[in-house]
Amino acid sequence: MRRIVVAVIAILTVGLLTPAPATASTIYDSTAATSMRNLVSAMSMYGMMNGDNYKSVTPAALRGWGWTPGANESVDIWVEGSGRSWRATLTDVRGSSEYSYATTGVFNGLAGNSRGASIPQPAGMVQPAGVRVNSITEGMDETALAATLTAASVTLLEVCASTAVVPGPRSTSSLPDHTTACLAAANTSGASMLSIIRALYSTASGRAALATLTRHFITVNAGITTVTTPDWVNTSNPELQTPTPPPAYGGLLGAEWRTSGLISALKLRNAGLTEEQATVAANECLKLVAAAALGTDPYSECKDKPIFFSGRDVPEATDHDIEALATNPAWVALNYENRTRTNWYRSDPRCISLETGTDCDEYPFNATAQGGEYAAPPVSLKQIDSAQNQNQGSYYSAFLTACKVRERPAMDFLAVPVPESLVEVPTFRVCNP
Repeated sequence: MRRIVVAVIAILTVGLLTPAPATASTIYDSTAATSMRNLVSAMSMYGMMNGDNYKSVTPAALRGWGWTPGANESVDIWVEGSGRSWRATLTDVRGSSEYSYATTGVFNGLAGNSRGASIPQPAGMVQPAGVRVNSITEGMDETALAATLTAASVTLLEVCASTAVVPGPRSTSSLPDHTTACLAAANTSGASMLSIIRALYSTASGRAALATLTRHFITVNAGITTVTTPDWVNTSNPELQTPTPPPAYGGLLGAEWRTSGLISALKLRNAGLTEEQATVAANECLKLVAAAALGTDPYSECKDKPIFFSGRDVPEATDHDIEALATNPAWVALNYENRTRTNWYRSDPRCISLETGTDCDEYPFNATAQGGEYAAPPVSLKQIDSAQNQNQGSYYSAFLTACKVRERPAMDFLAVPVPESLVEVPTFRVCNP
């Protein structure tokens, strides 16, 4: 049974939340508006011939229905969920207004199935010229997320303010572009939770911001869902916010997360990955990457990077990793670094006198750029069973080799410990080749 805990919070009116002024008309507006009209027409024809599903649409397919973008046009098309709804923005990079369209719901100030200039105009930098088709079948379920936050009386300004802790481009103010876009959308007449979520999605770092805010606003423990605004959210001055790690999930992610698409993608990319492993990989990786507020989209990170899953066959080592990540969630993202083990920790109070049969375990791992004696922040140290420590080290070494981590330009990977609730899941790896 799901329970929603509602936080009652006053809505604040803040000078910083003034919407950005609309862009003045330019000589490029007419051609941009015409191109958007032709795009909508071509997408409609494509949908009619493909069962009202846009999941596999490509720029080449749209050319067959009469739409060819101009050389200076920046176009983003988002296909959502099962593929039956879509939206788009179009701008001439030489200086036109941005034009928008969505099949359903309010998007950039426009009602569903209506096209026109975005209201308000975006405050951030325009994306480069080109056509980008963005599938959000492996992203947040906007409708479910909006409904959950609205039911809990979370305000639009609280959502927007919370996103300022997530890194992103800063084109026009000291706030990230995704926060600026969210605040502008929140001040538009008729704004709703769904409309500001869609405004976030339209920015370069908006997907990362959505995942992070969801992770902090919505927690799941023992099957009970709690929705509340975190204490650290500051609508008056978002730049002063310091997020605290959210409580750990006690099970699978909630309905706001589209995990099924990511599970399918992981199985497709990793031969031999079982359904159980793919399910654990998708849920646990999304939780940790979103909580870390790295400014990167967790769905892309978990689908594209090698992942080391320390399992319940080395429980003491795995639990130490979990404890360390609770103090610094950013440690989920690591970079391999060849470092000779020096036993420097022997003089550390946490490991100065080892009991028989124990080793001093380090997290992040010694053979990472984030580990070792001079790491900043300092590594976590804990005495654990020697055999488990050494077995985890062997698994880690095998992971580096099997997933060719040393051959990656940044030698980057993710480290995701398997929680105690998944007692039967041993250590495994996802290479994402």
